[in-house]
Amino acid sequence: QGFADLLPSVIDRALDRTALVKENIAVRTAIREGRDHLVEMVEERTNELRMVTDNLPILIAHLDTEQHFLFINKTAELWFNRSADEILGRTIMDVLGDTAHETFMSSLDGVLAGQPLTAEKSVAYPDGVTRDVEISYIPDIGLDGAVKGIFAMVTDIGPRKAAETALRDNERKFHDFADTASDWFWEMDADLRFTYLSESIEEALQQPRPRSLGRTRGEVFADDIAAATPDEQDKWRRHFSDLEARRPFQNFEYSLTF
Repeated sequence: QGFADLLPSVIDRALDRTALVKENIAVRTAIREGRDHLVEMVEERTNELRMVTDNLPILIAHLDTEQHFLFINKTAELWFNRSADEILGRTIMDVLGDTAHETFMSSLDGVLAGQPLTAEKSVAYPDGVTRDVEISYIPDIGLDGAVKGIFAMVTDIGPRKAAETALRDNERKFHDFADTASDWFWEMDADLRFTYLSESIEEALQQPRPRSLGRTRGEVFADDIAAATPDEQDKWRRHFSDLEARRPFQNFEYSLTF
């Protein structure tokens, strides 16, 4: 065969190779564009996560199993009194010192074994503030089922505890006042059962207050209601109706038998 006879087959093979090269280039381009798009999506989601976590009033951190910080939010930077660059890659002991390290480590064994944990502690932070905090630990479990780190969320519960203390103080002051007054004072729960009775009621009923606590008015005064006149019993029924409807009442008069 002469060259002229072989030329068509040579051209066909060249065209096939050219098409294959173009196909390979197209595939590589698609892969590169897909990878670039994926990177952009990851960066976008990372930025969104950072925006959210940095604007939360709680401390958020991610640590590896050796207690090195892998991620912290803005609140952590403020409480630790250091920038993220000074914290990431360092351990709890490096950042917080021996005392705080012991405080946190006493709770981490179970978390490293895969068990979530919530605990309340008092911690002295590097910014000079000792905070009452609620710490929630969540194990970071890999696809193989092994724990590869810990997520920590720390909430300052100082304001809540202060409010609880103030509430207890106010309740104590109210009870102190009620116990010295001649009027009757009592408190009921949502089921209309007595949770508090002043001392004056104990004197009037001539029975210890604990016998009435946890009982309803109908149970405490059952004998008196049963011995009352029909008109008196009707007054009691209207009174119980007011209580169940959570309506205020006043000038409710009744007779007691001792």
